[in-house]
Amino acid sequence: MPARESLLRQARAGASYVFKDRLLLGLALRPAVGNIAFLAVETVLALFAHERLGVGAPGFGLLLTAEATGGGLGAGIASFLGRASCSP
Repeated sequence: MPARESLLRQARAGASYVFKDRLLLGLALRPAVGNIAFLAVETVLALFAHERLGVGAPGFGLLLTAEATGGGLGAGIASFLGRASCSP
């Protein structure tokens, strides 16, 4: 039975591989930067809702639910419009 490499060693090898390849590095950094920006906006939204709008935890939950529902509806509409614009 072969000895298993440690998880840390495997992570280092994977990170080294990604950092050496410019395409993979770009593909890894783009969503990382996008997630940081998204979280920054969500943090400000939470502070704004709490301090300016006086929304408590249940209200903020409803706000996030409305945000997610709008995103889902927007994705569905975009998919429908994309198919409709491509059909002959």
